[in-house]
Amino acid sequence: YWFCLTHLFDRTYKLAMDKMIEPYDGSGDIQQWIKRMELISKVQKWDDLTAVLPLFLTGAAFAVYENLEPEEQKDINAIKLALQNAFAMDRYQAYQALIERRWNNEIVDSYLSDLRNLTDLAGFKEEAILKSAFIVGLPHDVSRQLRANTRIESMTLGEIVRQARIFLSHVHSDIGLAAARCQIKTVNKDTKNRSGDPVRKCFKCQSEEHLAN
Repeated sequence: YWFCLTHLFDRTYKLAMDKMIEPYDGSGDIQQWIKRMELISKVQKWDDLTAVLPLFLTGAAFAVYENLEPEEQKDINAIKLALQNAFAMDRYQAYQALIERRWNNEIVDSYLSDLRNLTDLAGFKEEAILKSAFIVGLPHDVSRQLRANTRIESMTLGEIVRQARIFLSHVHSDIGLAAARCQIKTVNKDTKNRSGDPVRKCFKCQSEEHLAN
């Protein structure tokens, strides 16, 4: 019984880990993929990541590895640097993406993680820049409320994030109330402007989150 149970657990665990480590083909965020790979390597206790990481490379990403010198293929830092140089944004692209990045009705932690990645790529190490980018990218009313706090300059990033979560929860509540007042039945699927046409808004409350019946 215990043997079968252990075997089942090991198999389930392996399937879960395999699901977490998807092959990298050159598309997507190379920074996050490498971080995930490093975290999983610790859990799996892979002592030599240089022997494992290439097994999860495919397409253009594997071509980058294949073109490394033999000595570089034995150096995990050289492998990571080659992948980052090939597929990560340069500092100018990262800076452009950083100043354009806005909260998009997503999990706050995901928004912050993306900003942190962009600031790192852009070469900014100061937490003050990350704090500013975080606040500026939030909805106008939320950003204004945060900046109105007299303690904002001395608050840590963690404190600002916690405060933002409270304000954003009110934003979601307001959207829900507006939708209820408009007696909507479906979410507005046309709010994302794909064709260049003006974004459609609810004619009753001007929300971009839904359309009134």
